[in-house]
Amino acid sequence: MLTNMQKILNLWDEYKKGVLEESGFPRITRMLQGAVPNVDSVGFATAANPQGEALSPKENKERNEQFERALRDANYGFIKIRGKFGSPEKSYMIPNISRDHMVALGAEFDQEAVIWGSRQEDKMVFEYIEGHTTIQKRDAVLFGTDVQGKEDYYSQERQSAGRKFIIPFFDEEYEIVENFNAPVPLLDLQQTPENHKLVTEIKTRQNKLRANKKVEKYYWHHRGILNTLLKQLDIK
Repeated sequence: MLTNMQKILNLWDEYKKGVLEESGFPRITRMLQGAVPNVDSVGFATAANPQGEALSPKENKERNEQFERALRDANYGFIKIRGKFGSPEKSYMIPNISRDHMVALGAEFDQEAVIWGSRQEDKMVFEYIEGHTTIQKRDAVLFGTDVQGKEDYYSQERQSAGRKFIIPFFDEEYEIVENFNAPVPLLDLQQTPENHKLVTEIKTRQNKLRANKKVEKYYWHHRGILNTLLKQLDIK
């Protein structure tokens, strides 16, 4: 006959098994599709490589451990995520975090950008956020066989052979603006305050892309934003 303690331990083992199963890829996909009723928002961030500076594996591990402690102190659950953006990256998927707190964590851990999604009607709408500014929005997540074959620029569940997914921000980055140091043709622009503001920001991004010794994700980030800015210019 099982003792009360053995019964409790058995129940605990069953509970842990259920949590692990629910933390796998099927649950991740349901969260990202807005199909988990008690998950209204989700954020993605890492503490590694602040402002694109390439740190050692040991330093990044310590920073991510600090990030985990910050999440636990705030009573957030989280799912560990792997991926590759020019180099391997370990990050965190955080259910039911507010946009303000997601932005604050990004600032606290000196990250160039974070991702935050909110459930709107029957789907998640994701924001790519630099500072406090939403750069792009996407209402799709890709999980298909073409994504599983990608060798770079993807996220995946924690296991090294885990299934991959992509929130398709900057998906035209490889097709637009091959020479990022080219001058902006001001004579071809409408002379508006909006255009001048955009040109100033475009030149700032061009200068950032000249920086040396950054991780590849840094350049991916600024190329993507530069392409977005270029599309907003009002040409004559």
